[in-house]
Amino acid sequence: MARILAEASRLGFFLKHQDSFRQEIGLRMATSLRTLGGQFLWQTASFTFRDCPREVLKDLPPPLKAIDQPRSLQFNADTMTDAAELARPFFTLVPSVCGLTKLITKPSSPAAQQAATVTALTLTWEKPMVRHSRPTLTVDMQFALSTEHGEIHPPKDADRRELALDPATEATWRRMILSDIKAHAEKGRALAAGYWRQMGNHKMAAQVDSGGDARGAPRPGKRKAEKAPAVPRRKLLWTKATLFEVEAITEERVEAGVRQLKVRWSGYHPSWEKFRLPGDGEAGDAVSTWEPAMAERATTMALSVAYHLLITNALRRGDGVASIPTERRAERLFGDGPGRSKLVRRGIKLEHLGEEYSPEKDSVIAAMVRIVVARVRPAGDPEA
Repeated sequence: MARILAEASRLGFFLKHQDSFRQEIGLRMATSLRTLGGQFLWQTASFTFRDCPREVLKDLPPPLKAIDQPRSLQFNADTMTDAAELARPFFTLVPSVCGLTKLITKPSSPAAQQAATVTALTLTWEKPMVRHSRPTLTVDMQFALSTEHGEIHPPKDADRRELALDPATEATWRRMILSDIKAHAEKGRALAAGYWRQMGNHKMAAQVDSGGDARGAPRPGKRKAEKAPAVPRRKLLWTKATLFEVEAITEERVEAGVRQLKVRWSGYHPSWEKFRLPGDGEAGDAVSTWEPAMAERATTMALSVAYHLLITNALRRGDGVASIPTERRAERLFGDGPGRSKLVRRGIKLEHLGEEYSPEKDSVIAAMVRIVVARVRPAGDPEA
């Protein structure tokens, strides 16, 4: 096998196992099995896989083959029994599906209260005549929704009406769905109480109703592999930063577009010798290093906000060298007024000249009395 892979790689090919294609198709089919909601109302699904080789469909049941041509191949299953045969090579590689059924668990519920089951399936492989075109596999399927209470909702037609079922078809659906539910129970899946009653396990149903564990005991020999113990995360040890005093900044340069300062450090320690610049003094002399100039402007978020507020307040007061223009803080539409969208008040209205009115001495009741009197008094009769 290693020689085959090496030879294929040498010729520019990469080999992929058939089960890898089938698992990807099965996972996509399982993802399409979902409850009603939003635009998903018809309980149908259709999607396309590109670069899918024809050999992926070579082991499917021959009686279900509807079209067999060099550039076209189609398998069609119109009944749930035929769909089980057609989908088996794909769903056996998907852990979340048993038979044709996938459990649906709401986020608010600890156990599955619904299930989606494939009722019809069509697989169509095509290789277009166009040059350099890629082969595609189109999957079309319908599925039914069933509940823990035994209700079955068939797929919908174009008018959102459920398709009619004859008694024989409904009996077949119920038998196959219950068989798939039992397979889920044997795998230890969490099921609602109604499903346990359908399977005749009233003890588990009572346990689930009382708030107990909704998972059945897994079948012997099918236990899940125990997870390896979690590796404890290593604690991060934070050490206090060491501060060094700067004696002087002696030079400045720009290297690779970065402004740097030559810093001479105060004091001396023998361990600093490895940082000494070539030709810069002798052992025992002060050590100098080149540091990025941004370090001199280092700050914190709190200091930046404080500086911004102080500068803004100083500009708004306008008592310094610079100030925020009036139109930036008070005016929006007109030239010299303080309002945003109205002119400056020029004084008392002409009709109120001579009146002495103090808002502090007025009241709501007095204002309402004046309004009522003004409404009932005849026009032009000040004494009425």
